[in-house]
Amino acid sequence: MQFRTILSLAVALIIPASVGGQSPKDPLRFVPSQAEVVVKMERPRALLEAVETHELVQEALKISGVRELYDSTNYRRLNQLIAYFEKELGKDKYELLDGLTGGGIVFAAKFSKPNAVMLAVQAKDEALLRRFAKMLHELAEKELARLEVKEPIRKTTYEGIDAYQFGPVRLALIDGAILLTNEDRVLKHLLHSHLGKEKLEPITQSASFREARKTIPATAHIWTWLDMEAVHQLPNYKTGFEAATQDPNLTILAGGLVDVIKRTPYVTAHVAQEKNDWRVRVHMPRGRNGMAPIAKMVLPQKDPGSLPLLKPPRTFASLSYFMDLGEFWKHKDKIFNEKQAKSLEAAEKQSAKFLAGVKLGTLFQQMGNHQRVVFTTPASSPYKTVPATKIPSFAVVLDMRDPQFGKSMNFILRGAALFGTFASKSGLKMVEEQHAGCNLVCYYFAENKPFEGDPNGVRFNFNPCFVIVGDQLVMSSTVELGKDLIDEIRRGSKDAPQPATMRTRLYATGAAQALRAGEEQVMTQLILNQALPPGAAREEVRRIIALVERLGMVGFEVNYGQNDYRFDVTWQTGTK
Repeated sequence: MQFRTILSLAVALIIPASVGGQSPKDPLRFVPSQAEVVVKMERPRALLEAVETHELVQEALKISGVRELYDSTNYRRLNQLIAYFEKELGKDKYELLDGLTGGGIVFAAKFSKPNAVMLAVQAKDEALLRRFAKMLHELAEKELARLEVKEPIRKTTYEGIDAYQFGPVRLALIDGAILLTNEDRVLKHLLHSHLGKEKLEPITQSASFREARKTIPATAHIWTWLDMEAVHQLPNYKTGFEAATQDPNLTILAGGLVDVIKRTPYVTAHVAQEKNDWRVRVHMPRGRNGMAPIAKMVLPQKDPGSLPLLKPPRTFASLSYFMDLGEFWKHKDKIFNEKQAKSLEAAEKQSAKFLAGVKLGTLFQQMGNHQRVVFTTPASSPYKTVPATKIPSFAVVLDMRDPQFGKSMNFILRGAALFGTFASKSGLKMVEEQHAGCNLVCYYFAENKPFEGDPNGVRFNFNPCFVIVGDQLVMSSTVELGKDLIDEIRRGSKDAPQPATMRTRLYATGAAQALRAGEEQVMTQLILNQALPPGAAREEVRRIIALVERLGMVGFEVNYGQNDYRFDVTWQTGTK
């Protein structure tokens, strides 16, 4: 229905803005203490301007695929609607945004019964808000009439307060703010509290909420608070979460996080900006103190949380994390219930058949507690055959407590490759090569031998190898990356180990190199999808690569403090 499209666009218009001038009132005063989730946009206009004026956004607008979005019917209608309000109200869009949402926007909800949702938009200019609401009402009624919609917008006045109702939506203008809700009882409570007929205890008086707000920096554009004590009481949560925690795989992959979620009274998250860099942080006020036995696996005692990230040539993703599988195995009877522990012991007995008689628990005790993973763009290939689909190179690097781990893995990996060669009849050839004093065990696929399971030649992306470098075991999908990692490990890192138990970096320069390597494929897709001529498609690809190259770096980091948990996503742009 076009009316709803226009109404949505009108609401979108009043949702971004604020900066400068006298400080308006805080819309949090309307949120009752019963709310269980709150989201607030502190500075909508500042956020909008930061996005619109960002030089990377301006560069993106030069790409035809992005331009098509801005040339779409909905976007043109939005611009027409904005232009209409600018003309009628005598202000440009930023002035309108500042006047209509200068105090910020708050969304709040209660998901336990009786549930309800509400939205509060605090204006800086109350007179402007009333003029805007009147125009919006008139515009919506005209659209309803044009579309022959029988249900009207009902307008009432309650002791001088304008209120509207359309379908399930209730709206009122109170104290320079627009309030929207889906429940009559909520709107009546807000009206009566404003008129002094009822007492409203705002969420800002909640001890948990006040404590949580201390974790939100003043520079945050958007932040949210979730009452986890309310979440813990939801029947579906209890059933689903308890079932999930019984899964050994989930325990190994995310046992520490699950433990924190079970204990935390609330979760906060925020988006903040510092010049051209952006950060998203998720915070919970529970950490190492009081953690279950899973702490033995996920938290270092004396060791660093994560080793320096590996960054050989052409890297576009690098991961370093802590996971002590030796401690996990030693304390499995405390981490899991009796049935699960027995299943793990049975799995160990079965695995010995495939691990050349080496027990899984023994391997876990021998290996170290730091793992690193890296993805790169290949620079060359030992094969003449070009695969139809190109796949990046990747490698896993494990540290070792006991040198015997390297000997055990050497025997296991050789045996697995030999078995795979016979089973697949792929003609896999083993070669031992030397590089920088290290012995690489490498495998190459035969190019003169057909392989029914791979008609597109995907196997020619791989020439896997493994090598021991000091106390590190390197397993790589290509010999090229294996050699680069030998050089990287021997050279050492200038970066120190970090307390964070997991760190990941995504590098735009490496991604741009990957796009260059597959430039012809990308160009073909543009020709097919956008019907571009070859010359225009090539220019478009180069423009995309240039933009990607300037995106900088995205980082992910997990920190377990003594009394808190922090998950950070950081974007450091490569802008000038």
